[in-house]
Amino acid sequence: MDKKALLPLFLLLLLFISVQAQHAKRIEIGLQLGPNYTFLRGNKAVNQVKGEARIAGGAYLRYAVGKVFLRTAFLYENKSNKQEEVSLSYDADGNVVGETPYSLRQEFHYLTVPALLEVPLPLKGFHVLAGPYFSFLLGQDITAHGESLEYTSFYRRIDTGLSGGVSYYKPISAFFNLKAELRHNLGLLNINKDQEESAAVRTNATNLLLGVGYSF
Repeated sequence: MDKKALLPLFLLLLLFISVQAQHAKRIEIGLQLGPNYTFLRGNKAVNQVKGEARIAGGAYLRYAVGKVFLRTAFLYENKSNKQEEVSLSYDADGNVVGETPYSLRQEFHYLTVPALLEVPLPLKGFHVLAGPYFSFLLGQDITAHGESLEYTSFYRRIDTGLSGGVSYYKPISAFFNLKAELRHNLGLLNINKDQEESAAVRTNATNLLLGVGYSF
């Protein structure tokens, strides 16, 4: 074949691949990041502690199956709570002579992998999503007075629960989407190695994730 004819054929092949990709995009990969509001529940002590805003982020994968989508992700989640305490100072006679307020923060660092079904709503771009998630505990620490102590060994490495929420996708080109998602993760397992219900600790996290995805 004449080499001069190869260039037009090559360009036609690229055009064909581009057109097919625009009309048959089934896979989307992307990055997402945002704040999350977390709190712990399970026993009287943790139930009385307020939640805290932290951060979550990572990569996601979305696969079209007909009119619905299968979703997963590798998501870092910081789940924590924070309580305000007071440290008392005493004189030589044992009398209280001062009070020093301080914050005590308990943080759980998780790698979370959800398995979600995403269904489009009549309102264009919006979807509802639901499914289980699985989390691996990367580490746990407690911070107070500017010092941090690790207590990872006191907790189970694996957590699982249910996710549900709403997502929105906005195409900005033939291949790229902007994404916004509000999702709650409800932990079902007692993550404390002490499996007595009076010592139970379960996780909750509401994530607001903003991201960008590439479809092909």
